[in-house]
Amino acid sequence: AEDVGRSQARIGNAVMASAARVRPAPLILTSSAEARIADLMGKAPAGALGVKLSTPRRGCSGLAYSVDYVTEAKPFDEKIDTAG
Repeated sequence: AEDVGRSQARIGNAVMASAARVRPAPLILTSSAEARIADLMGKAPAGALGVKLSTPRRGCSGLAYSVDYVTEAKPFDEKIDTAG
């Protein structure tokens, strides 16, 4: 999670301060999931920066998940740093 800080605005002679909300992590990884990602990154092809977890629409239920290596970050990707 990232704290985006505080901002201030001057309205006339008063200074108004507002605190930005802290965004929760997009997902929480268990220690075994972190170990699996570290294992995947140990076997990653050259140039891989990490793995991307996504939920494409597929199958009977319409839901699935996908794990792919990534070589560049896309504008709306959420980055999660792990110990591995």
